[in-house]
Amino acid sequence: MNGIVFMTQTNQPPNDELKVLEQTIEKELLDLILLHLESGSLELEKAQEISKEYLALLPFHDKAELLKKLGSLSDKYQEAQEVYAKVAGDVEKEDAAERVEQMSQHIKTGNIEEALKVAKGGE
Repeated sequence: MNGIVFMTQTNQPPNDELKVLEQTIEKELLDLILLHLESGSLELEKAQEISKEYLALLPFHDKAELLKKLGSLSDKYQEAQEVYAKVAGDVEKEDAAERVEQMSQHIKTGNIEEALKVAKGGE
C-alpha cells in the first residue's frame, strides 16, 4: 500500500461500546478508501486527508458526539457519507430499542408517567 499507514488507533474512547463503534467506523472507512483508491476514483493525497481528519475527531465521548463529528466529516467526503449513513441508522435503531426496553420496565412497575416521558424523548 505504498508504505502509507492510513489509520492507527491512538486515543481510547471512554467505554467498550464506543471503542467497538470507533473500530467499526475506522474499518468501514478504510475499506471504502481502499476501494476508491483501487478504482482510481480517489487520489492518494485525498485518502490521506480523509484519514487524518477522521483521526483528529477521536476520541468520541458519546454517540451524539460521534454522530455530530462523523456527520461533519461526511459533509466533506463521499467515503464518510456512506459510513455515516450506516452508523446513524444503526445508532437510531439501538436507541429506539433502548427506549422501548425502558418503557417496558416502567410499565411493568406500574410507572406509566415515566414510560410516557421516555416515549416522548425524556429519560
